[in-house]
Amino acid sequence: MALFKLLNQYRHIEKELKKYLWLANRDIHVQQDPTNPRHFDVTIIGPKASPYEGTPFQVEVYLPEQYPLIPPIVRFVSNISHPNIDDFGYIQNSFLGSRWIPSFGIHTTLLIIQELLKNPKGAFSNKCQKSLVGESSKSDKLEDACLNLFKMSL
Repeated sequence: MALFKLLNQYRHIEKELKKYLWLANRDIHVQQDPTNPRHFDVTIIGPKASPYEGTPFQVEVYLPEQYPLIPPIVRFVSNISHPNIDDFGYIQNSFLGSRWIPSFGIHTTLLIIQELLKNPKGAFSNKCQKSLVGESSKSDKLEDACLNLFKMSL
């Protein structure tokens, strides 16, 4: 029974691996760890017309055992100053929490992260929201835009 469950999880990961060529055309390069199929090293090039334009960022993606029912663990290894990324490199945004949808997958998660890099001013972490009154609607608008991006990619 456990072997069947394990094989199904790896089939799901294998399907997502096929989408990586599509991501490479969007300056997102994914490499799976050969010793751990749940761990990915990702390079995201800062998107054009953003403060991060052309800057390569190293990102770690780890798929927990309950994936895709729970979101992947995503951490920026590269130093980055962004309102939605904490001091340890973890993304503080509801699309990797309460608004996670299992059909997002790795490819959509990475596209949403790239979208967050395009608009850092509109994406505020909880700490930033407390200091800025009335700015929470900008964060909601960005999350809605990311969800719309996901819907268009289906």
